Amino acid sequence: MENTVYVVGKKIGFYNDVEVEEGVIMKNQMKIIFSNIKFLSSLLVLSIVFVLVLSVINAAELNTILAKETQKYIDDVSLQVAELVDHRTYKISEGLASVADSIVYNKPDNLEEYLNRKEMLLNFQEIIVFDQFGKEITQQQTTRDFSNLSAIEHSLNGENYVYAIGKDSILYTVPIYQQNKVIGVLAGIKTKEKMQDLIQSNSFDGKCTIGIMDNEGNQIIISAQEEVFENKEKFVKEVLDISPKNWKIKVQNDLEENKHGNISFALKDNKQYVMNYYPISEYSWFLFTIIPSDIISSEINPFINRIVIVTIATILLLVLILCIFILIQFKNQKDLERSQNRYRMAIESNGDTDILWEYDNITKEFVSLNKEVKCDLQTVIAFDYDLEKDKIKFSKSFQEKFNRNEYLWQAQENIKNSDIIYSEDKETIKQIIKKCSHENSNVKGNIRLMVSKNNFEWFEIHAHTLWDEEKNKSVGIVGKMINIHHLKNEADLWKEKANCDPLTGLLNRAAFEKIVNDIIQEQRGLGALIFVDIDDFKWINDHLGHSVGDDVLKYIAKHLKHIFEKNCKIGRFGGDEFVVFFPDSFSKEKIIEKLEYFKEVFQTEYQKNTIHYKISGSIGVAIYNQDANDYKGLIECADTALYYAKNHGKNQYAFYEEIL
Repeated sequence: MENTVYVVGKKIGFYNDVEVEEGVIMKNQMKIIFSNIKFLSSLLVLSIVFVLVLSVINAAELNTILAKETQKYIDDVSLQVAELVDHRTYKISEGLASVADSIVYNKPDNLEEYLNRKEMLLNFQEIIVFDQFGKEITQQQTTRDFSNLSAIEHSLNGENYVYAIGKDSILYTVPIYQQNKVIGVLAGIKTKEKMQDLIQSNSFDGKCTIGIMDNEGNQIIISAQEEVFENKEKFVKEVLDISPKNWKIKVQNDLEENKHGNISFALKDNKQYVMNYYPISEYSWFLFTIIPSDIISSEINPFINRIVIVTIATILLLVLILCIFILIQFKNQKDLERSQNRYRMAIESNGDTDILWEYDNITKEFVSLNKEVKCDLQTVIAFDYDLEKDKIKFSKSFQEKFNRNEYLWQAQENIKNSDIIYSEDKETIKQIIKKCSHENSNVKGNIRLMVSKNNFEWFEIHAHTLWDEEKNKSVGIVGKMINIHHLKNEADLWKEKANCDPLTGLLNRAAFEKIVNDIIQEQRGLGALIFVDIDDFKWINDHLGHSVGDDVLKYIAKHLKHIFEKNCKIGRFGGDEFVVFFPDSFSKEKIIEKLEYFKEVFQTEYQKNTIHYKISGSIGVAIYNQDANDYKGLIECADTALYYAKNHGKNQYAFYEEIL
């Protein structure tokens, strides 16, 4: 409570038997009043600074929000165009593949005539056949040299491939199969005109360029509004030469991870642009969209103007509040002067008892403090520590809770030897007493106290310093201890829940990784990581339902906990994948024994109502310090072993060292 006077003693002029000048209470209150005025003035200045900073932050945040919305819009446009191009490319390759199949199975008498018909039917400029060595075997009159073309090599390796040749044409290649073996390549050439129609866009009022490049930054198709870019070829060349020079590497890395992103840059005219890139198809292409940066900034100006108006209004309101507060403080000063005689009368009426009083500046009365604070949800114990006498006086709730005397003489020595204070927390109490000073008037700390035999509960200490200005030192500490044990338990419970997978009750992926990393760092001995994957789990969800899938996951989790020892760490890695970490006390024979037992679990038939399904799974094992020396390496090795087991018939296990 503000403007509160605390007086302890038999009469005014004494504080804990220490003589104090008459009128010191009044002087202290005057100091409080002027201190509050100074504080509020400082607070006003800080508030004005805060509002100004907040305004700048809000403007920046609005700009960020608008930029994010613009980015989202670019992503949506890019996704739509990418899907169109990808679909068109797929349909063209599919049509070419059907021609390749027809050549093998129908074996036309006149191949040249047959290809000519297919060229007209599928709108190809040329269709060319290559043998298994990449040599052209048709007699088309072509001026192009395909001998060293990477697209032919890709298709000889069994891939459909698309490659830009020249400024106006695109080459599509597909493998020719006979009895599941590649015996040649069929290539078709189309103009870029149809593909270029797909990337035309009226987005951003026509102020954008959309194109397609390969992952080396080579232009394949470009579409730009002529009225915006007078020379679009020159514009794209400048884009390809922008700094930083490693932007192509960043794009290539993102494409390998199927990511999209954007790059900000300035061209030679110093105009700022943003380029968004988006992966497209399986041919390592990416779609790029380039827009001027001022499209974003031009939208933010109306918002900034509104923020300036709100800022000015807020500052004026703060000044008004300060003026009102100063008037209230001066009124309180007059009230204190009129009430000075009431202070003396109230204190002198206390008789010989030593009582802590509180003056309520609203009711203009002294009220005896009730230290016996009670709460329905938690126990509160008040205390008064006299530093000069080294004596602590507790409230009656201390005696009720701990069955101990309310007075504690030779307090520091008794705290040191106390059996109700948890041994590790005695230093905490010592530090709380040490920190209580004129600068640190309020100190908090948590300790454990024994409420029953060998049963400790958490209490939070709130300590307040009693400072003697005349002696310039602390003469006492008053405060309270609050039982927070149920809050601590609840916090620990939530922490435990945060580390567990809600469906299976096993460790979640993040918790499992942290625990295994800690074990590896502490022990640095042997260990083994087991990676488990349920075979054809997607089929279970799709055909038997997700509830059955959940039952299967819980069934596997239950048996994992049953089969592996308590010192093994078991987690759900994600989806239908589980991980188990053996500590250093293991043998390979023991692991094999457990895995053989677990295979029997997988071979069990799941039954529920009319559903009968035989569960199977694949398992990979990696050994610490043999296959890998860190968590990430163990996961990768175990995963490799798992997929080896899955690719060699499923329902088995494999050790990484053995598959090598």
